[in-house]
Amino acid sequence: MAVACSDDPTDSMDSGTSDTDSDSDSDTDSDTDSDTDSDTDSDTDADVDDCEGGRYDQSTGLCWQHPKASETYEWQEAIDYCEGLDLAGHTDWYLPSRDSLVGLMDNCDSDVMIGEYGYCDSCEDSGTCSAMFGSDSDWCWSSSPYFSERAWYVHFGNGRVDYYGMLNYGNARCVRTGSKPSP
Repeated sequence: MAVACSDDPTDSMDSGTSDTDSDSDSDTDSDTDSDTDSDTDSDTDADVDDCEGGRYDQSTGLCWQHPKASETYEWQEAIDYCEGLDLAGHTDWYLPSRDSLVGLMDNCDSDVMIGEYGYCDSCEDSGTCSAMFGSDSDWCWSSSPYFSERAWYVHFGNGRVDYYGMLNYGNARCVRTGSKPSP
């Protein structure tokens, strides 16, 4: 069963979207500033292009679903969702492994690199992840189980790589082997 909200394993995460408007005058503020932030389309830090159904990482040859699934899933449901996904005419999607998700992140600590839990830079601060998904702050299931009732996830907001109970609801971002988009 899919639900529209996530039981985030990092309850203390701050969304980082506070308003810091320091307009102290007494006139009516029409607030006409425009957002020129292009963090979701910036290809300056990594070799990333669009692909059919998502964003293509040239360094791995993978096409990552973008945007991610709009609902959240228990771990097995996330696997089933990806395996049943028909997006942009492709049906070869799958839930990525822990290592594939970690590969999107920069500056992972040594524990993460040897297969343990730990931290990497957030998606926003990681070149490839930021170029593909901007400042995505959700956590996503991996296809990699951790013992019998847990599975690995990567939290894009704080860079946490950890395991969580398979019956909890989390996000799914599917992946497939892609081909370099035509110019």
